Amino acid sequence: MTTRFRALIIHPDAEAGKRLEAELAQLPSFYKAVIVSDLTSALAQMAQDTPCDAVFVSELFDAEEIFGFTLGANETPVGEDAVFVAVSDAAEPVNQELFGIEHWLTSPYTQEALQNIVTIAQKTKLENSRARLIEAIELMTSMVIAEIDSTAAARKKGQSNRAISAHIIDACKTFHDLSPDFMSTYFDLVIDAFTNLPAPGQKSADGNSQEDHVRAVLAQQYFRD
Repeated sequence: MTTRFRALIIHPDAEAGKRLEAELAQLPSFYKAVIVSDLTSALAQMAQDTPCDAVFVSELFDAEEIFGFTLGANETPVGEDAVFVAVSDAAEPVNQELFGIEHWLTSPYTQEALQNIVTIAQKTKLENSRARLIEAIELMTSMVIAEIDSTAAARKKGQSNRAISAHIIDACKTFHDLSPDFMSTYFDLVIDAFTNLPAPGQKSADGNSQEDHVRAVLAQQYFRD
């Protein structure tokens, strides 16, 4: 992935926050860091959808306050995809376990450790994007199948001019612009959704072979590449 890395740094010591920013700036993928001195300001930034891939939280804050912050931050669109990292100014963290924090960064901040955070953030965003895509495809596929069945039934009854819902066709076309990474997922889900439908030309349970054929033709209109 070539996404530029953006960070939110929360540290009560302004100089410490700037030192972390300076180290992050050496990363090839670094784009921008926003530094705030308290958790309330940080949550306000995230509530305003300020883009960030990773949130660096100083361990100097109260553990319960950090936990409350992560709960609120995860409710924001930005927080859903962000990686939360506890930052220690020492080689060994004071609090070995902070609820809501999965990753640690200890001093000195090595480029290897920072790059690892970037990699984790990119992987997290990709996995979340894939999960949302799957949900959208499954929803759209169920809508299309219902539309296909309805149109096929109408045409079987001689209503050959029944209009196909343009908004559903347009919605399906948006999936044709997916990146190669996601396109295989799209086709796998669509194929799986149609697997349990009667095959064209076969008699279905109620003998509607003609309807099955129309369904297959309509499916090509919706899902052609």
